[in-house]
Amino acid sequence: MPDSNADLAKLPLRLHVVVGELEMTLGQAQQLTAGTVLQLDQGKDEPVGLAINGKLAGHGQLVEIDGKLGVKILSWSDSG
Repeated sequence: MPDSNADLAKLPLRLHVVVGELEMTLGQAQQLTAGTVLQLDQGKDEPVGLAINGKLAGHGQLVEIDGKLGVKILSWSDSG
């Protein structure tokens, strides 16, 4: 009998790092152009959200790794 847990472990997921969110009207969104700067309520040192397929699964801290952006996991929930 095949091991269903091993099969599930191979299931592809998408991890999103959520830095912030904005609410705007359709009219405001239609006026966005290249070069527009959007101000977020979140401070640059505040934790970011970590979401798996759109569901919040943890929080992290943005870090620099060899000149690139990374995320250090601060909390994680493997329940779901």
